[in-house]
Amino acid sequence: MTTGSSVYSTSIHHFELYTEGFSVPAPSTYTAVEAPKGEFGVFLVSNGSNRPYRRKIRAPGSAHSQGLDSMSKHHMPADVVTIIDAQSAPPDLEGMLDLISSECTTLVRRSGREVPPEWTMPDLVRAVIGEEALATPGYMTDAYYDVMLHGQNAWLCDQIFAFLDLINYVF
Repeated sequence: MTTGSSVYSTSIHHFELYTEGFSVPAPSTYTAVEAPKGEFGVFLVSNGSNRPYRRKIRAPGSAHSQGLDSMSKHHMPADVVTIIDAQSAPPDLEGMLDLISSECTTLVRRSGREVPPEWTMPDLVRAVIGEEALATPGYMTDAYYDVMLHGQNAWLCDQIFAFLDLINYVF
């Protein structure tokens, strides 16, 4: 049974953590947890205070997208869409496909359109930067900065936008 004083001190401790935050060990720390599609990691750089001055977030699917270079070697740039197509992809690519298709779906929906359920990965990519040109190169830059300003995973967005730029080169 807990005493009244321990409940009181626990409440004070939680209030201090909420208002002041916790101190990040100097000079840096990396913490990872298991997520449904891989390892979710956070890297913080701090001077020992409760306000880190640099942060990097490693999304669970980033390991899957790192393999795209080796999978697409000795192929033409136009084959990249086929390599990552959900219909023919090996199961270990599911994380990468989910990341790219969700980003493409977001871009299509931001344009005010709905994504037809029968669309495949190449359809999404074409809608974003292909024939329908929902996202111009300037839009991609704006979307990147928009995502960064909202504190999202800048590294992952950088990878996805680099991939979309590669597809833009193909089309």
